[in-house]
Amino acid sequence: YSRKKVGLISVNNFNIKDKLSEGGIFLFASEYYNTHIPVIASIIMIKIGVYLLNEKTISVKVLKDNTAAINYNNNLGYIMDDEKDNYIIMKLTKESFEQKTKKLKKAIKNIYGKSHLEFILEPIDFKLGLFDTYKNYINSFDNYIIRKTEKENYRRFVLDI
Repeated sequence: YSRKKVGLISVNNFNIKDKLSEGGIFLFASEYYNTHIPVIASIIMIKIGVYLLNEKTISVKVLKDNTAAINYNNNLGYIMDDEKDNYIIMKLTKESFEQKTKKLKKAIKNIYGKSHLEFILEPIDFKLGLFDTYKNYINSFDNYIIRKTEKENYRRFVLDI
């Protein structure tokens, strides 16, 4: 946020055949917990999953007693899918996301104007093999790319999604 690393967005556990993934956001800096930042981060994560990665379903795991997180995810379009010992699994589709967040996305656009998504792969991402793993997905970004920077062990894409 504002060019500072305050957290991360994670989309993992891909099932390429069934177009499923698991997502989450993690804020390192507690001063951002009750701000607009988690909402915008969630929307970015979901847009990456359903638009760029063409996922049919994104799931999240939420502790059963975390009613705030359950309500938060319901407001983004997630619905309860399964229940385990101490957590529930919630799932979201592109359709449920679009339906639940129309007003929210409109409010964000009214406040911030048209915004773009920056997708950055840093040297650690290349070292861990993430670039090679997701190269085919990244190549599919072409329809959304406004600007891109490509250097050795670094890629930056500015996307309009």
